[in-house]
Amino acid sequence: MQVIIDEKEKQVIETGNHMPAVSIILPLNVIKSLEHETKLALKFALDKVKKQLFDNYPGERASLAINRLKDVISNIDYTLCKKSLAIFVSPVKEEVFYLDIPVEERIVINESFEIRDLIYNKKANQAVLVLLLSGEFARIYYAFGKTFKSVKIPVADNVFAYKTDMPERTGNFSDPPGHKEIMLNKFLHHIDIGLSGIIKQYNYPVFVLGAKRVLGHFKKITHHADKIVQFIHGNFFDVRENEILETVNSYLPVLQQQREKYFLHLLEEAAGKGVLVCGINNLWAEGNNKNIRLLIVEKDFNFPVWRGEGDDAIQEQAGSSDSFYFKDAVDDLMQKVLECGGDIEFTGNGVLGKYEGAAAILYHR
Repeated sequence: MQVIIDEKEKQVIETGNHMPAVSIILPLNVIKSLEHETKLALKFALDKVKKQLFDNYPGERASLAINRLKDVISNIDYTLCKKSLAIFVSPVKEEVFYLDIPVEERIVINESFEIRDLIYNKKANQAVLVLLLSGEFARIYYAFGKTFKSVKIPVADNVFAYKTDMPERTGNFSDPPGHKEIMLNKFLHHIDIGLSGIIKQYNYPVFVLGAKRVLGHFKKITHHADKIVQFIHGNFFDVRENEILETVNSYLPVLQQQREKYFLHLLEEAAGKGVLVCGINNLWAEGNNKNIRLLIVEKDFNFPVWRGEGDDAIQEQAGSSDSFYFKDAVDDLMQKVLECGGDIEFTGNGVLGKYEGAAAILYHR
């Protein structure tokens, strides 16, 4: 296969005049004025990049990188902005990704940008809901990566609010323990109703934390067992939020195992419908046809190829580490999938052995 190098790549290779590569990854606030907020966030990011470049590179190279980055930012199409924005500028490449996935802000200088890193960072840091329960109170939090913030429950979040709904007890025949159980169940029932609205809005997996007795009651009444990943016993109302987050993060492997089982189920279902493909050349062809709805790939699966003439077929090639001649076809495939509105999910290594490390569900056959 013939190796094709464009003039810009050739010039960089011959002169060795590499200017630093810059990656900016930004979450977007879709609630506020998107264009105004994004422009402000990009201004702050550009200021950070300027400082780092001038601190670590000669003035001429730093200025070249900054000017190129400014040009890219000036051409951002704010009508395409979704939940996040990723910008990459290198000596030979410019990329802008308008993504429908949550990310954490990140600025990286002098490292290559791989779409796999961006997507895997998001998927590994799975957003979840955390429901804290006691016999008297409830709290709900949104957790993503290092972010942990309170979510308003659309119902009363304490058991005392439901006391007035209880029938009056009479004389010596009252049953305080039974009365408390009724109040607790009524309270938990309303919290479950409130959870319905929050799940409808966020659609994230749920972890429920609390005393064993309270969680036992909640298990019996909840209508969201299919969304609950784990019930975790303990008193979490008296601990710091970072400790709660650490506890939840320690159970994320359980969530990943559940997700992998679900992905395998989706692939089997797609095979039955005739919309499943696997094998890198088949995937590449469908990616070029903009026909991949969901790509599922093992975390470290790659397919190194030479840069070749044409885009219809690829050929594996080992033995070179020169980034200008050598690339990973899987990373390029991921970019094609995102550009046509598809999604990407990851599994652990070895999970997709039956599918040669990667498989895709198509829009149509």
